Amino acid sequence: MINTTIETYDGSIANKKDCRFIKGDFYIKNKQCFLINGTWYRINSGFITFDYEDQKWVITKDTPGLIKGVIDYDLEKDELVFGSYTPNPYKNITIYLPNGANYNCINWKLLPPSKFVEDSYHMVFKHVNCTALGSNEHRISNANLSANGYPYQLPYCTKHYPEDLYQKFITGVKGGKKNTNLSNYIHNIGSYSFGFEFETNKGKIPNYRLLETGLLPLRDGSINGIEFATIPLSREKGVNILENICESLKRYTTFTENESLHLHLGNIPTSKKFIGSLYTMCCILEKDIFSLFPKYYAQTSKFKARAKDYNMPLKKELVAMTPEETFDNIAFYLSEGKKYQGMGSEHPSDPEGQHKWQINCR
Repeated sequence: MINTTIETYDGSIANKKDCRFIKGDFYIKNKQCFLINGTWYRINSGFITFDYEDQKWVITKDTPGLIKGVIDYDLEKDELVFGSYTPNPYKNITIYLPNGANYNCINWKLLPPSKFVEDSYHMVFKHVNCTALGSNEHRISNANLSANGYPYQLPYCTKHYPEDLYQKFITGVKGGKKNTNLSNYIHNIGSYSFGFEFETNKGKIPNYRLLETGLLPLRDGSINGIEFATIPLSREKGVNILENICESLKRYTTFTENESLHLHLGNIPTSKKFIGSLYTMCCILEKDIFSLFPKYYAQTSKFKARAKDYNMPLKKELVAMTPEETFDNIAFYLSEGKKYQGMGSEHPSDPEGQHKWQINCR
């Protein structure tokens, strides 16, 4: 078969079989014309736009959410390249130039570090020759205001994150550098998974940094700032991620003596026998555990802003002759006398998981 070459609309030469004839001219398929919803659209028709976020051509009138901003940086010409894209709050940033202009930008990672630096105070990127940004209105100082400056209302618990958004956090986080100082201790973690809750006083980790940290911001009525919970972590990769997390928290947030750090362990047995035995052991070790901390931590109501005791001793009267009986006593107490609905079920006093402060037995 002989390939016939033709001249396309812009003068370029191509094989005829690779082209479409539209409005009196030839257009190279998937280069100069594109099939969208069953119709071929010319690149110069004025009806289509390239979406640099989704990396595809779209019909402009059917995609009203597109915004225009910086989509690249031309190092050779030393200038910004502009285009359109679907907004993504976990990638998009604002950049500032020396002349006072500011633009939306699809991703901070495309900016050459020799030209732009992060202004962590204002949570934007500015040109190296940009000396001022004006007011400090971008700063989130009290994180419990409104929706905390994030593109959604923060939930109280990670399980209330939409599944698709939660999966973005799981897949977006990258492992940090290997921590040789901890390599000798990693084996002690075994098959357990672990996670942390970091309470903060002020500041927020910017949207464009969240996915890479693996931290999910949460509401917490007991503190002035945001609580950041990690995704489930495990083994050496989890420890390396944790080191990156701490660096991000140090960079963007602050804490005082009023905030706490919570450790969670996963992949433990959930049988009545195991949990009842674990509770009994904790009751036996409790005095020694308290001895590891300052005495005033046993009565946090004396210095916490909300005058609550967050480290109450365990109720030893719940311990029974067998682990199974101990578990039943614990479940009866924690459910405030209501029927135990099974491991992982919502508390009967807070079935929606949004008012945990109403649970008196917490």
